[in-house]
Amino acid sequence: MEKFYIYGSIGWDVDAAYTRAFLEEADDTEDIAVHINSPGGDLFEGQAIVSLLESWKRQTGRQVHVYIDALAASVASVIAMAGDTISISQNSMIMIHKPWVSNTSGSAPELRSLADLLDKTEDTLLSVYER
Repeated sequence: MEKFYIYGSIGWDVDAAYTRAFLEEADDTEDIAVHINSPGGDLFEGQAIVSLLESWKRQTGRQVHVYIDALAASVASVIAMAGDTISISQNSMIMIHKPWVSNTSGSAPELRSLADLLDKTEDTLLSVYER
């Protein structure tokens, strides 16, 4: 089984380009083991990683097995949902929360628009968790 490690922040330490490069080189006759220890990170990078993993599964007919080694927080918990199996040890944790932004500024209409975007992203995240 091929091993892929998501250790660190999504979008900084691990991103969609890194994931794509791994999947392009992966042996498509074997399943993949994704090991996660991440505080989360960029929502859209995480969503791209989920899409890449799901696309790889469809193309190869193989499975993704997720192992939460310590922490799958925020968008890393969404990536974990791409697993056909998800294993978590007693000393590991998953953290799920509503989408949020930091360091924002703007006019009232811009902030209302941002709130609408947060609501939309929450709906997409919930669909991943539900599936």
